[in-house]
Amino acid sequence: MSDSQTGNVALNSDMYFTCSSGLAPAKIYPTQHNHATKDKFYYLVKDDTATQQIGDFCCRWTLVLAAAIAAAGVVTGGAALLVLAAVAVAASAALCGGLAAPFRKWVGYSTLNAYGRRDAYSLTSKCQMMCPIGGVITYAPGITSQWQALVYTARNTGWALLEGALIGKLGTSGLGAFAGTATPAMGTAMLNFVALNATARGIGVADQVLFEGMLREGKAFSDTKEEAKAGATMFEQPFINIYDRLQSGYYQGGYAKDAAGNNIPEAHNGHGTGALYTDLYYAGLSAVSLGLMTKGAATHENITLESVAAAKKAVAKAIRAGKKFLFERGNALPEFNAANYTKLSSEKLGDFGERIAEDYYRSLGYDEFYAVQNRSGNGVDIVARKSGTGEMIKTEVKTSQQERLWNNGDTKEIPMSPDQRNMGGEQYTNDRLQRAANGEDGYTDGQSSQQAREALRLQEEAELSGKEVKTEKMDIYVDDNGNLRGNPVLRDW
Repeated sequence: MSDSQTGNVALNSDMYFTCSSGLAPAKIYPTQHNHATKDKFYYLVKDDTATQQIGDFCCRWTLVLAAAIAAAGVVTGGAALLVLAAVAVAASAALCGGLAAPFRKWVGYSTLNAYGRRDAYSLTSKCQMMCPIGGVITYAPGITSQWQALVYTARNTGWALLEGALIGKLGTSGLGAFAGTATPAMGTAMLNFVALNATARGIGVADQVLFEGMLREGKAFSDTKEEAKAGATMFEQPFINIYDRLQSGYYQGGYAKDAAGNNIPEAHNGHGTGALYTDLYYAGLSAVSLGLMTKGAATHENITLESVAAAKKAVAKAIRAGKKFLFERGNALPEFNAANYTKLSSEKLGDFGERIAEDYYRSLGYDEFYAVQNRSGNGVDIVARKSGTGEMIKTEVKTSQQERLWNNGDTKEIPMSPDQRNMGGEQYTNDRLQRAANGEDGYTDGQSSQQAREALRLQEEAELSGKEVKTEKMDIYVDDNGNLRGNPVLRDW
């Protein structure tokens, strides 16, 4: 039976292809120039493994690694993160376009048809190209323009960044990366788990239907049942794939045929161990994701309301960041007179910084402050609330007299502790408040524990009612004479 009878089409140089381990769709570069379509696009053969664009499909693994490094706090600071992103993009292009392309192999082709030269066997839409690091390249019939390719690339990039961030958080905090501090009843925990599962699978269905079914495959919405099923079983699918592929010989089988229709054993076919390792990686990631959901469900009172509150907070944070970028370059505190502040001779440097921070927040309308410090003077520097609205702020205040950090007014960020940096503001402050509330780690004076319990109660109340609960960092620079240098600087935390 011919390919035209089975619905397969001959592949040519005007078609887009995607890689399961890549970010961007790309067109394949043809090596034979004897046979073309009526529009002068050359037909592809089994030796065509490079693409027509720099970087080929842009390997996603370098971007995942870079996002993991950033999320783990190994690299911090705007300039360093930009360099990391640039290195990731360059490595992605080099790995896919420069290193992997010569070793990719087409499978699924037949030796019945060839174009011009010996062994220039033709390719059809049933063929796949294997990458040695586990990617599978296939024809994407629904992608026919650069705009569609860009949309698909943006979607893949977003998932790669999210995946890397998840791995980075797991590397530093384990399954407690997204855990809360509550201990709900079993029934509440089960409802939380159901809500998390349903949300994740709903997102999976929407993603698969819209981007894989309708965009990549060019299907009508009514024809995307297989994609919807894949999204609904997103956590089980990697295990199903491994089982089915082991049974079918997917990882080591021969897929090219000779003229008689027999397998060609020496044709370097089969998807290889790279595909198996990739499938095992995603199976592990699925198992870990279920573990994270279980942990999260068992440590939050109402995951749905808290998620809505967190989403509102994220939107508000993004809006604030946009305003700061557009209108408040440097994030210096507005309308703040540094000349009003000089450190008292009996005052510790950290206490001086916290006094400045408290004055600033009082000027913004925060009128309730909660003192949470252990015997060593560590804790949460600023926990404040607006009694009229219920909004809260939790701030780490860093104060320094070092010249290298002042840097002649071009300030450098004052370093944080590893826990503060790796856990992030929200998780770190919640952890310290919970420890204080429980009287752990030196919080034994009673007052800090009482203040922490009240702060946690009000924070939960604010989050459930959709009020803003912010975390941020304030850097304060002081000269050798105890004078405040310039305005304090607010930074995201």
